Amino acid sequence: MPKQETPLHHLQSYLPEGCLDDVLHYIHLYKVHLTITRERSTVLGNYRNSYANNNHKISVNGNLNKYSFLITLLHELAHLFTYEKFGNKVQAHGQEWKNEYSKLLAQFLLKKIVVFKKSEKIFSSLGLKIIKITSMKIGYFISSLYSL
Repeated sequence: MPKQETPLHHLQSYLPEGCLDDVLHYIHLYKVHLTITRERSTVLGNYRNSYANNNHKISVNGNLNKYSFLITLLHELAHLFTYEKFGNKVQAHGQEWKNEYSKLLAQFLLKKIVVFKKSEKIFSSLGLKIIKITSMKIGYFISSLYSL
């Protein structure tokens, strides 16, 4: 069966409520060709940088729950941001990528779209510790991510 393109507003059915506009902003700004794929057993998502007048390409498995889909999409967008800043001169999951991913996650944490409970493993994989964050500490937490 050939691939079928659909309008980007259909992306809403794959995302948690309240984040479509932010996601679409990045997709349009960076001219991302987004593909929602069938389940792949070895990867949840993939990023391919732009080359020879081709757009950046991101694919995300369509079988993921909304939060996993968003986290995976943000993971791949962080690869794009890292590529835009550093080219192919840094490691795929090196400190530069971790910094970009942390900043991107912080935006969605501020909007309370990404739930801390679901984010704990992600942050620990970035070398960050989740502590009990009260509303007074959230500003400091986010600003510390941006200073990485």
